[in-house]
Amino acid sequence: PPQKKNSQPSHESSPRLLRESSMEILYESSPGTSYESSLGTLYKSSREHRMNHRREHLMNHRREHQMKHRREHQINHRQEHHRYHQKGRQYDQSIIQK
Repeated sequence: PPQKKNSQPSHESSPRLLRESSMEILYESSPGTSYESSLGTLYKSSREHRMNHRREHLMNHRREHQMKHRREHQINHRQEHHRYHQKGRQYDQSIIQK
């Protein structure tokens, strides 16, 4: 981050200013904004952040859900396939026995 001009060296080390400058670095608020408004942007961005995460979370769940269904589907197919072959084999044997 670019260094601020040391025009007010006495205020530079105060915790409020340090906190405010760190807010500016994080949320790119203009240097003129107060601590309270930077808190506002922090809240807003964290809300958007949460919503985005939620959306990703839901998408992941949906994907897992689809995968699970697909897996069950494949297993069912495999079982049907197996049964079909068994029937076929029984049919063949019944022809052979005749």
